[in-house]
Amino acid sequence: MKEVLPTFGTAERWLTDGWRRALRSYADGAKPVTALERRVLMREAPQYLLMRPDRSRVADYSRIDETREMLNVLRRHGLRLPAGVDLPRDEGRIRATIAAIPPDTASLAAYEGETHRLARQVATLRSRGARVYFVVLPKTGLVRALEERQYPRRQFWDRFAAEIGAPAVHFEDVPGLRGFACPDGSHLDFRDQARFTAALARALGLDRH
Repeated sequence: MKEVLPTFGTAERWLTDGWRRALRSYADGAKPVTALERRVLMREAPQYLLMRPDRSRVADYSRIDETREMLNVLRRHGLRLPAGVDLPRDEGRIRATIAAIPPDTASLAAYEGETHRLARQVATLRSRGARVYFVVLPKTGLVRALEERQYPRRQFWDRFAAEIGAPAVHFEDVPGLRGFACPDGSHLDFRDQARFTAALARALGLDRH
């Protein structure tokens, strides 16, 4: 039988979900336990990420330890780092660890299969008048070095760009996009937002439309 009025359990789930969504926005996407630790126990509220109502984010990296955040990004990209590692003290060791990582050739077959599938979808979209673009956004420093070791451009991106059937721009190929520095190796500070958007529009030829 279809539920007409919410039960206590249903209402509780709605309230819990609403609270968690609000907490994620307030806590810059952090887990509730992280928000509790930083904002209640440590009295720390860096708020370097601002989430807008449209779910887009802007980041102010001047408000946090950039090197610490870069270590977090490296870990999220699969790099195993010991507890207590520090930048720049251990940068040489980290670079040596990255240099020893072999390319992920095991995933090449699946990558190529997905590229072919996506190329067919792109062809369908373009046949209906859609404009499709692919962009590799800037990464710098250790994060870029790790990405290149794991997924060498010549084996991955270059093949993709040659087969996808749509404009494909790599930031390293565009002078106007190469000069951006990512404080955490993977994301831009909000101060670069307008300049990067304009440079990307030029790179894609969209500034003429």
